[in-house]
Amino acid sequence: MEKIYLIALLDDFSRFIVAAEYFKNQKGTNIIKIIRDGVMACGRLNQILADNGTQFKNLVGELGTKYTKLSENLDIKPIFSKPRHPETKHKLECWFGTVKQMFLGEARLKVKSNPNSTLTNFNQMFKNWVN
Repeated sequence: MEKIYLIALLDDFSRFIVAAEYFKNQKGTNIIKIIRDGVMACGRLNQILADNGTQFKNLVGELGTKYTKLSENLDIKPIFSKPRHPETKHKLECWFGTVKQMFLGEARLKVKSNPNSTLTNFNQMFKNWVN
């Protein structure tokens, strides 16, 4: 399996994983899918804290991406962390570390033992783990 990226929404207060999935890239369309999944599962979000990646902001830092347009349409306030300051999203970064420690090792072994495994299979395994 090629390189994949985890995109997730975490509720800051409860630390509940609202939505999470692995994708082949970090494009804005995948961010939109995760936000929609989160809204469908838990209702409208009030705010989303994101980093300054191009999937959230244009290269010049101006708003106007699919992400910011969806946020505006759903009346979700977008908040952006300071550049090169991962501490701002510490809870989510810690959860990513937990995924690496507790899920990825076993998942890699399962994928290695089943070379026909797809990203869909991998995400189903991940969803079961999260639940």
